[in-house]
Amino acid sequence: MKQAKTIFSILAIVSVVIFSSCNKASTTTTTPTASTADGFTWTENGGTTVKTGFTPFFLTQSHSLFVQDAAGASAGVLFEFSLTTFVVGTYNLGPNYYIDFSFPGHTSSNKFDPNAGSFVITSNANGKISGTFTATGSAGTISSVKGNFNNISIQ
Repeated sequence: MKQAKTIFSILAIVSVVIFSSCNKASTTTTTPTASTADGFTWTENGGTTVKTGFTPFFLTQSHSLFVQDAAGASAGVLFEFSLTTFVVGTYNLGPNYYIDFSFPGHTSSNKFDPNAGSFVITSNANGKISGTFTATGSAGTISSVKGNFNNISIQ
């Protein structure tokens, strides 16, 4: 009987050690954060087609962000965002801050003329600037633009 108690005690101890040390591995679920690719993208008129600008750059002398409509020698200015500073913050469109959007095929009679919107600089670090913009307007074939700029070189 004493031997049975000893065997039972040993089995009980071994069971406790085995089952308490074999707990389930903890699983960590991470949700990836959305990231914006470097460069300049936008949509028009509330659409879902994302367009890409070429060779965006920010000039410190004029406090302006320029975006071209094509790569290479045929490039022309597509967007110009004119500011008075490039400090992180929100800049509402108006006399001091404006957007000039010279979309392909524009003329003086169908030019995008924004009357509301904002230009938001979310980061200005290490010679790069990032943020978002929105603008609505009238008197043209485009009534709104909305987009992102990420890690644009400051020159």
